[in-house]
Amino acid sequence: MEKQQVLFFRNLLLRAFVVGVVFAVSYFIITISFWDTWVSLLHKMFKLDEKDTSRAVTAGFTLIRLILLFFMLVPAIALHWTSKMKQ
Repeated sequence: MEKQQVLFFRNLLLRAFVVGVVFAVSYFIITISFWDTWVSLLHKMFKLDEKDTSRAVTAGFTLIRLILLFFMLVPAIALHWTSKMKQ
């Protein structure tokens, strides 16, 4: 790959990582703010108790973390390292 392509993909992945972190933090704040509302709605609609709801939320945040770190940040760091070696 040319250096310009490496820099483009690096910048794309880093910006996508930053946007993903902003959405994850927003999602966390909204989840914590409306926790009682979500739990009561899920109990009514799907018969889930608070324990099952908290497991699902924890699994969701774990999945978000894995996607952000291993699909966006790690390739961006590798491309950054590659671009520094091409100089």
